[in-house]
Amino acid sequence: MRQLFIAVLGLTLSTTGALAAERQDHEVHAHGHVNLHVVLEGELLAMELEAPGMDIVGFEHSPRNIMDEEKIKNALESLENAPELFSLQVKADCSLSKAAAEYEVIKKDGREESGHSAFHVQYEWKCADLSALDQIGLKVFERFPRIEEIDAIIFGLNGQTAQELAADSPDIRL
Repeated sequence: MRQLFIAVLGLTLSTTGALAAERQDHEVHAHGHVNLHVVLEGELLAMELEAPGMDIVGFEHSPRNIMDEEKIKNALESLENAPELFSLQVKADCSLSKAAAEYEVIKKDGREESGHSAFHVQYEWKCADLSALDQIGLKVFERFPRIEEIDAIIFGLNGQTAQELAADSPDIRL
């Protein structure tokens, strides 16, 4: 089962990488829209979130001063605080094992800033009863009000689904 998870997550990451490359090539960048990939397999719940810098810190450039650096640092800390952003049902008995966030300024031609940046975050939980998890509550909209919509792709116990989430309907249904 671990191999299936690694294959699905690898596919998800390669898709995300391809989308990022396409965004760099075509300078397509949608503020207010975040991508979230969710994988449930065995005892593992894994999520990967990608959000434009504008939606998280209010700008899309390399830090230009101490205030920018502080905003990025605080955002990274908030993004790594999974309980602040997601609520999981107690009956699934999940414990967080990984939360890692990074900020990337997207380069054009590998040299100069294109004016776009993104936050990438990976989360993993180990769950005693993953089948007891029938929804994931998102508090992301509360913490980052510039986010208007989250496009979630879920690779779950019952196959693959896609959901569009918004502040008035923030929960992932599994």
